[in-house]
Amino acid sequence: MPGVSIQLCCWHAKRAWLRNLLEKVKDGDKRQTMFKALDKLMRLNVACPTSWSADQLKELCQNELEKFYNNFSDEPAFVEYFKREWATKMGALVCGVLRLHGNRVSCMPIECASHV
Repeated sequence: MPGVSIQLCCWHAKRAWLRNLLEKVKDGDKRQTMFKALDKLMRLNVACPTSWSADQLKELCQNELEKFYNNFSDEPAFVEYFKREWATKMGALVCGVLRLHGNRVSCMPIECASHV
């Protein structure tokens, strides 16, 4: 619906990823590696210079998503789920993760306008 804001929460996103990893990826070590890669992707803005624009961060996010898809192409069920459900939301999620003192990441809900 146009004009409706969507709230994304890091915890809920990670919970959805983990549930689908458990369902779609049988190898426990591979699941753990994939989950860590997704967590790193979510926290991209913490590692980037504070001077970066949202566009630069979104471009980096797209590049990292492509690497994720290539690295885990042997798990097509999860990759397809992720592309379908999360790929369009990742830029907003990554840009919305807040940096606090000491690079701690806030788990506060992230408001994203209509693109989600």
